[in-house]
Amino acid sequence: MKFYVLLLVLGLISSIANGQIIDKTSGKAYTRIIIAADAPSSVHLAASDLKKYLKAVCDADLQIETSNSEKTGNIYVGLNPELKKHDFSLKGLKSDGFKIINRNGNLYIFGRDYSGPPVSAMMMFTKKEVYNSKLKIGAFGEAGTLYGVYYFLEKFVGIRWYMPGKLGTVIPAKNELRISDIDISISPDFSYRHPLLCTFNQAPANALWYRRTGFGGAYPVQTAHSFATFVILNYTKFHPEYFALVDGKRDFNNICASTGGGHLCLTNPDVIKQWAKHICTYFKASPAQMFFPLAPGDGLSRICGCVKCQAEIDHKAPGTGKFSNHIWGFVNKVAIEVAKKYPDKFIGCIAYEHYLEPPSNIPKLSPNVAVMICKLRCNFIIPGYKLNMRKSITQWRKKCKNLYFWEYYLQSWLPWRNLPIVFPHIISEDLKYLKKINSGGEFVQAESWYGNKQHKMLFPGMQHLNLYVTGKLYWDVNQDVDKMLDEYFKLFYGPAEKEMKKFWLLSENIWTDAGKIKSRLSPTIVFSKSSLDQLSSLLRKAESKTKAGTVYNKRVKLIANEFQAGRRTISQVLRKKPPVLTVSLTNSPVMIDGVLSEKIYKKLKPQAFVDKMGEAAEYKTYLYAVHDTKNLYFAFINYEPEIKKLRSACTQKDKGRIWMDDCIEIFLCPDPKNRNKCYQLIINAKGVTWDGRHGFSKDGRVELAWNSGIKASSVIQPNRWIIEVKIPLKDIGLTGAGARKNIAANFYRSRVASGAQVFSCWSPIVEARHFTPDRFGQITFEQK
Repeated sequence: MKFYVLLLVLGLISSIANGQIIDKTSGKAYTRIIIAADAPSSVHLAASDLKKYLKAVCDADLQIETSNSEKTGNIYVGLNPELKKHDFSLKGLKSDGFKIINRNGNLYIFGRDYSGPPVSAMMMFTKKEVYNSKLKIGAFGEAGTLYGVYYFLEKFVGIRWYMPGKLGTVIPAKNELRISDIDISISPDFSYRHPLLCTFNQAPANALWYRRTGFGGAYPVQTAHSFATFVILNYTKFHPEYFALVDGKRDFNNICASTGGGHLCLTNPDVIKQWAKHICTYFKASPAQMFFPLAPGDGLSRICGCVKCQAEIDHKAPGTGKFSNHIWGFVNKVAIEVAKKYPDKFIGCIAYEHYLEPPSNIPKLSPNVAVMICKLRCNFIIPGYKLNMRKSITQWRKKCKNLYFWEYYLQSWLPWRNLPIVFPHIISEDLKYLKKINSGGEFVQAESWYGNKQHKMLFPGMQHLNLYVTGKLYWDVNQDVDKMLDEYFKLFYGPAEKEMKKFWLLSENIWTDAGKIKSRLSPTIVFSKSSLDQLSSLLRKAESKTKAGTVYNKRVKLIANEFQAGRRTISQVLRKKPPVLTVSLTNSPVMIDGVLSEKIYKKLKPQAFVDKMGEAAEYKTYLYAVHDTKNLYFAFINYEPEIKKLRSACTQKDKGRIWMDDCIEIFLCPDPKNRNKCYQLIINAKGVTWDGRHGFSKDGRVELAWNSGIKASSVIQPNRWIIEVKIPLKDIGLTGAGARKNIAANFYRSRVASGAQVFSCWSPIVEARHFTPDRFGQITFEQK
């Protein structure tokens, strides 16, 4: 009722009769929605949604037509010959912009619209990911008219889409709508506004919410990992010299990077020419595309070992810039070649990992280079991070005018899943800054799915608020975020407004305050038992304020159920002590063959792995441990439903990104009182090993040169793979009197057989990072 009175005071809506939407000046009702016969699919959706929601709000039943004979009572949606009569045009609108004009008994909603085939991309953003064929709605392609209709429904009718689906939609019931004279022209502050929150063809409700929230863009800004293209084109066979030379071998398969199918020799002039040729071929075949991605594989830790490539490593730069001269020098050279044929197209690359910082040896990048800087605005709460990131952005702005950003809203991933990690005020402040430096927009990595099962927003209760605020601020960064939130609390929660406002603002304060104290955050650090109790109490009060079965009650319950799942997990971890494993002593020989035929194994009780939050693991893994006077033995039985898809790309000890294989990871801290000194060993499904140690080098880095005497063997069976390991005690500092007492340890399984990496462990760590020794369990040695 308060919202209704507010709109009445504003003169936008008044109540006289049932089932009508009235032009306030003429007093006549609108009866038709007019679209052009050849209107694009986005305009058809706009007309359909306008009809649907006007019917829902005031029972006005308008018909959609492609021609009209009446001079008044029409709502023109999209471009129409009628607009020319009034000299209405798209002049002054930027990408996705729209105009709304209500004049002389007719309402006109039109904007810049794309009318071609669905817009997708070559690698990321494939058609199935960004287009729903049944709804004929996509993530890309200008849709100004559609945004204009949604703006009209929000500002003049009172509709809100706070969350995907019916439950997330606010629809006020009105007797009648009266529309005053309107003449507005609106374009978004950012042209590129693309969050990865669903796969369009699998999640129609999410796809619709994507557009209703204001997300989109004329075309995909492609900047992601693309070096795999050279493997796909079979250059490994015809031009092996194109690939990085590493330890005397060509990198065809993830030696330098975790993914991407190999790294390249970026100083080879033929590689530059071939990329330029390939990119020009792509632009010729795809004239609607404006960007081509040119970036190495994920997890780049090494580059080509040839003299020219090695000379481009910047040893004076911080770790985030040591490959910058190498990578950006290559990108710039390719861009210069492409510009000779396509000067208006862009070569896009991410500023990421060891090439996050701008290059020091290039004053200005070619005008057709686009840089997408990877950052986490949620981490602006951590002292120094925001300052360093802004400093880096300032330096990039001096070298490149085409800046975009790769943002991460991954609070739906472990370990933050089901927890209220919200930062609307940080979002507001940061987007104002990005608008000020003239950024083109951003890509937000916000996918919720895990285990490669459901590609939609799986935790809408916890996720929707950050995304909603972001979507609205993309159009107008100067909106008052507090007013936006107050409206949200009132409209979305009704009688529970007060309690839910406290819940969300307290959640934001908890997150912000944690960053002031700690530079490395985990759920158990951020959320104390007291804060969890406070949040839980507010949700109980909110639920008690709402009547069972009402939409307000259902919304509060959705959020409460998600939160309680997260709280339960944290509480269990806080309450439970890390596990303890007694390693049995054996006097009999143990054969490292993966068969586990020794009698000692039959006497042991296996230790089951859990996920990182302490819940039952999706894929079962069991640990056995024994020792003798010289060695420590571990055996791991890993059940696998897709055994033929096991990944074991690494075939040599200490070579490649073995942690991206199906593998077992072992951490052993010989002194539980000084856990920073720790030995790390990894064994993949083929029994290939990797070893390193933490806390022994002066610079604090992992000491990769250290080698143990580890021996490992694997056996692959129809439904499981088994790893057996022998580790000499002397190699991990467990020799001498009293050495074999207690040590801290943890064990992980990385499962990648189905494509999506899934982790499980022995001691739950409630963090993404594996080396978290404060959460490790304890191993004791049986003595006889």
